[in-house]
Amino acid sequence: MVVFDELYDAHRARLATLETEEDQLKEKYRNRLNDLDDWKYEILKLYGKEGIPISNSEALKYIEQLCDETERIYRNNQQIIVEAKEKEIQSFKNQIDEERGR
Repeated sequence: MVVFDELYDAHRARLATLETEEDQLKEKYRNRLNDLDDWKYEILKLYGKEGIPISNSEALKYIEQLCDETERIYRNNQQIIVEAKEKEIQSFKNQIDEERGR
């Protein structure tokens, strides 16, 4: 039974690490979206006051592209974490099966 407890503890620790990474990713994503909101405001403010040669629609299109890229990166990273969790759970199950076979 000691083997099971050791296996369980090791895999649970790895899953906890992945959950922490997922929480950090979510926080980073929220911060990035806040940054994008700030950038949008600054771009539109500059457009109105400084006469940057960019149309309002071009500025908004640029912001949308930044948002889309941020979301794509977030989704890719989220998928990587989900897959890592699934692999960790499967690895745990495989090790339990191996121990049963011994």
